[in-house]
Amino acid sequence: MSALVNYLKHGIMSYIEIRFFMSDYNINFSAQNKNYDLSLKKTDVHSKNAVTVGGRSYEILGGEEALSLVKKAMPHSSLEFETITHLESFLKENIPDVKVNKFAEKIASGSLENLKEISLDKREVAKTQIIEYLESVVKTQDFRGSVSVVRGGEPLIDQGFGIANDKGDKITDTTIFHLASVSKQFTAVATLLLEQQGKLSVDEPISKYLPKEFKDNPRWEKVTIHQLLNNTSGIPGYDVDENPKEYEPKEIIKEIENKDLKFEPGTAWEYSNSGYALLGVIIEHVSQQSYGDFMKENIFGKLGMSSSGYGSSYNKEDAAVGYQKGESSSKLSQIDKQEIHLSKAFSSGGLYSCSKDMKLWDAALYDEKFLKPESREKMFKIVEMPPHDKPEARVGYGYGFFLAEDPKVGLVAFHEGHVPGFASFISRYPKTHDCILVLSNNYEISGPEIGFKIEDILSANK
Repeated sequence: MSALVNYLKHGIMSYIEIRFFMSDYNINFSAQNKNYDLSLKKTDVHSKNAVTVGGRSYEILGGEEALSLVKKAMPHSSLEFETITHLESFLKENIPDVKVNKFAEKIASGSLENLKEISLDKREVAKTQIIEYLESVVKTQDFRGSVSVVRGGEPLIDQGFGIANDKGDKITDTTIFHLASVSKQFTAVATLLLEQQGKLSVDEPISKYLPKEFKDNPRWEKVTIHQLLNNTSGIPGYDVDENPKEYEPKEIIKEIENKDLKFEPGTAWEYSNSGYALLGVIIEHVSQQSYGDFMKENIFGKLGMSSSGYGSSYNKEDAAVGYQKGESSSKLSQIDKQEIHLSKAFSSGGLYSCSKDMKLWDAALYDEKFLKPESREKMFKIVEMPPHDKPEARVGYGYGFFLAEDPKVGLVAFHEGHVPGFASFISRYPKTHDCILVLSNNYEISGPEIGFKIEDILSANK
């Protein structure tokens, strides 16, 4: 655990004194009731007392007793630290009873008058706490995945945890994961893009835009595209995991076309994969392109999301393997025949992406050249409706996102997803331009649990 975080948690100090003198560091610490001073001198010569901080080599200089303590903490040379804070943490953890009192760093001016105290960087504290939390989830829940956190529009974390496959390959921000129901927001935007192109209106009945074999279904005559988008259509859902066979989109629709509505359209809410499957068929019919081709041309290609797409049309070497527990086993095992599950998921959950691409997606949802203000307003307008089976409750849903208003951070737009072998979660905070993304190749993981814990850490370090 970072010493800085320890200081904060135990109330020992709320800031670290950083002093600027040129490019070297001076360290004062106490151990065994004695005070010691060390300095780190930049060097190009390899030394047994050298460490690397931020990619630069420094020789550790100081008294014999101080050096002896540090050498015991650093039993071998060529230790590397990302920042001076990480070196501080290392000393804290490896020297008994140590208390690091201050670091001093030189700046180019070399002026002692520039000595000053600065507040602890809350971004760095949040980053440290989030990484420590995620590392604990790796140990306790076998978390495997990629996490991306954007704070104030700037990247804070892009890091992989756990393994991508049985070979032990590391997960990075370019590792591909299946998005599952996080795909729904892309389907929603594709529908809005078609509206921006003048090819449909979300307020009109779906019968106007369905292929000929489905457009005259009397059960759907009052259902609008808007109601498909916000799950108020009343059309019964379907399980994307059932029936182990590959599906064509129209086969999915044939499974639901003769089912009676659960409620009058627009009077209640029920999560529905069927509604988003129908949107995929509408997208294909109106655009005269396959769903995958339309997404590639109008979203992924335009936004530079080069590792994103539909189905399993990716380089398997770039992708994580999905894992989940068997019915009679607590051990994670690889998922077979992923293509079958994806074909049934279709436009409700059949897309794949990576953390790097998803940051581009988050940024694009602020871009008025991509999604016009009136489209964005529709997408993120909270429509609270009673769930079909819980009339006393209310659910806020927009287009492809659950929506809630938080008194501290404003609008929160979030969604999770599960498809065999994978779990996903995204939460966006348009007021603060924060975004949290969790992509995992462990189906058993709760994306919302991890994502909202990260939100708590961010909120505590505003």
